[in-house]
Amino acid sequence: MPVGTPRFARSIGGLYSLNTLGAIFGSLAAAFVIIPAVGIRNGVLLTALVNLATALLVLRSDPRLGATERWTGPSLGLLVLLLAFFLFPKTQFFVKSAIYQEQFVRFGDRPEVLFYAENADATVTVLRDGDGVKRLYCGHERGGKRLPLGRPFSPSNRPRAAPAAPQPPNGALVVGFGMGRTSRTITRYGVVVDAVEISPGVVEAARRFFSDANEGVLDSPLLRLHINDGRNFILTTSHRYDMISTGIIHPLVSSGSSAIYSKDFYELCRAILSENGVMSQWVPLHRLPLPYLKTIVRTFLEVFPHTTVWYKYTPDFLILIGTKHPQQIDIQDWMRRTTDPTIDAELAKDDLDTWSLLDSFLMGEEAARRFAAEAPLHTDDRPILEFFRGELGGITTTQVENIRALKEFREPVFSRLSNFASAQQRQEVRQRLERYFEATQHLIEGQIAFAALQYDSALQHFRLAARTNPEDPTIGYHQAETTRIVLEEQASAFSALIDELRTQLQANPDDVQTLINLGLGLPERRPSGQRHCCL
Repeated sequence: MPVGTPRFARSIGGLYSLNTLGAIFGSLAAAFVIIPAVGIRNGVLLTALVNLATALLVLRSDPRLGATERWTGPSLGLLVLLLAFFLFPKTQFFVKSAIYQEQFVRFGDRPEVLFYAENADATVTVLRDGDGVKRLYCGHERGGKRLPLGRPFSPSNRPRAAPAAPQPPNGALVVGFGMGRTSRTITRYGVVVDAVEISPGVVEAARRFFSDANEGVLDSPLLRLHINDGRNFILTTSHRYDMISTGIIHPLVSSGSSAIYSKDFYELCRAILSENGVMSQWVPLHRLPLPYLKTIVRTFLEVFPHTTVWYKYTPDFLILIGTKHPQQIDIQDWMRRTTDPTIDAELAKDDLDTWSLLDSFLMGEEAARRFAAEAPLHTDDRPILEFFRGELGGITTTQVENIRALKEFREPVFSRLSNFASAQQRQEVRQRLERYFEATQHLIEGQIAFAALQYDSALQHFRLAARTNPEDPTIGYHQAETTRIVLEEQASAFSALIDELRTQLQANPDDVQTLINLGLGLPERRPSGQRHCCL
């Protein structure tokens, strides 16, 4: 066809039109048809097969090519594709991810994959480790569990809205259903919950593998589950809520996850929050550089100027609590609510009690403002949080720097308390909270050391915290878990030493000193019940 003729121009225009339509429908088909139907691996191979078929049709339509030329290229491509189909590993996509390698392979663990689904929005994985602990991952981030610092912590957790707000008569909105524990906790008090979850795979995993943790909340008449994007739901609802809680969604989960941390999103939440409502935002401390942590705090403060920051339970995250009015805690109401047997039992599951939860207060609005003073805002048209994923290493990176920076601004909660029954109660509460505050300072230093994988140092800080305040169950939990890890490491080192002695003895059977050392170290030669190592 001569170049420059009308027919040539029409052909090129038609080709570009088809290419544009193919790009549009191909993207839709990949996300909503191919991946959900056959998965990422088979989807890639299937797409390659379609490309080969297209190439064959194009070559066959060219009269200038002979039969050999028409078939050689596609045949070789088909051969390579078949080899790839049989040789390319069928391992789930998640177990090749950096977070899996960091959390498990690094420590020689190979957890069992109980569930794996590739949805249009994210991959959903449920793992069970050697201790029988199940974990839910959406994308490449874990939801609803304490993230491992050096080794996995076994108990599960959920973020808590720290101030004991009145029970929401207008209901609660939970953005991100996860394992369902937050929704379950709210419904237990007779409150209707609108839970919005974008991934149907998360809901399926929660029903099949975490019904014990969420106590079958998916079948509760108080739960209204919406398979939808949280932001879309907020844009279309006419309801006003007394509580809004965002789920455990790290900005690194996927492109666009940072949208729930934007000023625009918070403004949408504020618009549907009742006058006395509470907004609760989970904020990760792992894999989030300090400047971006400050950006999140500053952005939240921009929309909710009366914000308090809560941190203590774990070095994995903090909680921002935003309200439309200054926050004060009625101590009589707090004691009445948190000492209720049902609530007290819930707190005990997560190694908390009335006082340790109150001591989780980290800073008020003025301190938070000073902490984040220089940070830029994260907005829809300037999404700063989208641009840091390439600079991070392991999962625990950034925790040490973040916690140290936060600790500099920590302040006591006592000034936030009101409505004391008497001067005596005021003095008793002050003295108790001062003891908790001092002990938690040591606890935080231990958490910093733990995040740096310095377990011996962490254990020393936790022991000091426990001596300062033996009543705090959160401190007791950290001390017990770190003791377990240190014992495991010492036992591992001892086993390596025994193996080395055996190797030396094989090389030189007449080495008396090695034989003596080996005899002294063998576990079967030790008194019953005696540990190889002690703390």
